[in-house]
Amino acid sequence: MHKDSPEAVKEALRLLTYTGIIRMVDSAVRATRAELGTRYEIKYGCMISLESNPHGESLEFYKNISIKKFPEFGKNHPSYSGSDVLLQANDELQYKKSLNSLLEKSIDVLALLTSWQKEKLKSAGIQTIENLHANTEESLIEKIYGVGPARARIMKNAANAELLEYISG
Repeated sequence: MHKDSPEAVKEALRLLTYTGIIRMVDSAVRATRAELGTRYEIKYGCMISLESNPHGESLEFYKNISIKKFPEFGKNHPSYSGSDVLLQANDELQYKKSLNSLLEKSIDVLALLTSWQKEKLKSAGIQTIENLHANTEESLIEKIYGVGPARARIMKNAANAELLEYISG
């Protein structure tokens, strides 16, 4: 995959990597015409699951696998056509609305926090994920009695993890 391929394609590959369908093997690989890119592999099970008889086809498929045989997708490959439609202004507006709705949610939805931590945050006036995200670890330590650096970091990480999980799909 060429390093200058469309952003929508890169994001799709990142999500497939996150879900475990593909794996990034090498980055900054020199391919044809000395162009830089990233090499991905599709998981073996995902490939043979497409067959009508995966068990029977597996041995033959395995014999034909080679690291020397892989397709290259340059920066203007025909497979990218239509990827620009994925990122439209309408989608960006919808994304902002959904992100704002997540930020307005109560801290009660944060599964990484204990009941005690949630109660302490509420007593300090931190009711939403946005409030928690806006506070620094130092401000949490100052505002909440019994919260030191370790607990403050756990609380901040819970908000960040929730946001990142939401953003990554």
